[in-house]
Amino acid sequence: MRRPNGSPLFDLPTSLSLLVFFVLAMQCLPTQAVTRRETGSWTWPTPQIVYMTALAYGASFFTCRLVALLA
Repeated sequence: MRRPNGSPLFDLPTSLSLLVFFVLAMQCLPTQAVTRRETGSWTWPTPQIVYMTALAYGASFFTCRLVALLA
C-alpha cells in the first residue's frame, strides 16, 4: 500500500518490528481461557498477557530502532 504522496505505508523498520511483535505477542485468547479455567483464577492468565505484551512491545521497539539505525 502507498500513501497519497506515493511513499510506502510501511518502511523496512516498521515492517520488521510488526513481524517481531506478532511472533512474540500472546495472540491465542483460547489459551488464556483454558489457563483461567484450569487454575480457577486470573492469577496466571493476567501475568501471561502482560508479560507477553511487554516482551513483544520491547522486542518490536528494539527491532525498529536497530533496523532504522542500520538501514
